Amino acid sequence: DEEIRAARPWYFLGTDALGRDVLTRCLAGGGVSLGIGVAAALISVVLGTLYGAVAGYVGGRIDAIMMRIVDVLYGLPYVLLVVLLAVAVDASVDNWQVRRAERAQRDRAAMVERGLQELSTSARNDPVVRAALEAKARQQIGTGELTSAQQQWVQIVTLLVAIGGVSWLTMSRVVRGQVLSLKAQPFMEAARAIGTPTPTIFVRHLLPNLVGPITVYATLTVPQAILQESFLSFLGIGVRPPMPSWGNLAADGLSELNPFRSNWWLLVSPCVLLAVTPEAGCKAVIVVVPVANVVAIPRRLAALLTEAMAPAEDNQVTAAVRSCVVPSVKVPVAVKA
Repeated sequence: DEEIRAARPWYFLGTDALGRDVLTRCLAGGGVSLGIGVAAALISVVLGTLYGAVAGYVGGRIDAIMMRIVDVLYGLPYVLLVVLLAVAVDASVDNWQVRRAERAQRDRAAMVERGLQELSTSARNDPVVRAALEAKARQQIGTGELTSAQQQWVQIVTLLVAIGGVSWLTMSRVVRGQVLSLKAQPFMEAARAIGTPTPTIFVRHLLPNLVGPITVYATLTVPQAILQESFLSFLGIGVRPPMPSWGNLAADGLSELNPFRSNWWLLVSPCVLLAVTPEAGCKAVIVVVPVANVVAIPRRLAALLTEAMAPAEDNQVTAAVRSCVVPSVKVPVAVKA
């Protein structure tokens, strides 16, 4: 017994009911949760930036309509909306899979009938021949059902769409406010006066000045997306076994708490990681924001110096730029009688 106990491998966080290493599964689940959180944050940042920039730059009635849509979406329960989207997509995928399986079954039956018609009467009644034709049809057409790997990818894409598709509202408002403030700046008026195209204005002038707010919001969105993914996986809607996630690991550990024998480490390990990671993400904002500002300021100064040192090729364009940047002031001149 002592030799067996000495040769037994040692696990830092113990094992689960199936003998799998909890530390390895927590690390693998952390990769899945972080990947989904970062991808959902990127989706929300892209959608929010484009939506808010268009609303703020165009302005007028279009801006009012777009912001009222955001207000309506804000009034809906956030978590409930994510759950409904995930459930609706799962139901749609299941219905599509059932229709695809039925169509594949009809195609296999038609293929078998065509194969039997080409044979003689005695061969049609042979069960071995019929079984061979059915196996050939199943190999060529398939069953129409999704594999386990395809189902996992469908679930992950559903999470990305559900989380990233409803978390861009705050980003759109922040970007819209920044664009409204930047649109009234003198350098924006100068760019419009010299006929700069709208895409160039957005890329060269608006986007560099939006790096700071976008970076801050993206850093804060990642922990929020991780918590939402873990919540959905805990309920059994998000990532499902055998793929690990902090949410389904916590759900598996919750069932191990019982009065007879409590395997508490199965629940504590993913919960501690889930609590520490968002806190680390919030602390990262303190480091990311100064770095983003330091990177954006020299770029803007270099652009201003380049524009100031460029030779003036057209007097009318130069006059238009100067009239937008520095308005001319007429000084009255005294006339001698």
